[in-house]
Amino acid sequence: MEIPEWNKNFAKEADNNYDKYVEEYGTTECWELDALAPPVIASLIRDELHLMIDSDKWEAREAEEQENRDLLAKVSQNWPRVKKAVGA
Repeated sequence: MEIPEWNKNFAKEADNNYDKYVEEYGTTECWELDALAPPVIASLIRDELHLMIDSDKWEAREAEEQENRDLLAKVSQNWPRVKKAVGA
């Protein structure tokens, strides 16, 4: 994830993790996310996650979850009958 609108820093060569960072990310540019306000960090993460989500599958799962909530509410409202039906 690149954050061009935020001031970037450069990894410090004296840092123990410098070589690993450069090898893994291919750059010495870095951003100190802990310097950003929590709502900004949350927004950056949310935006990236939305790019990875298959919205059709997401909506199908949400509908399935709602159906299950509705079913559980019915079971809860009829607990004595459910208990008797399963022999408990």
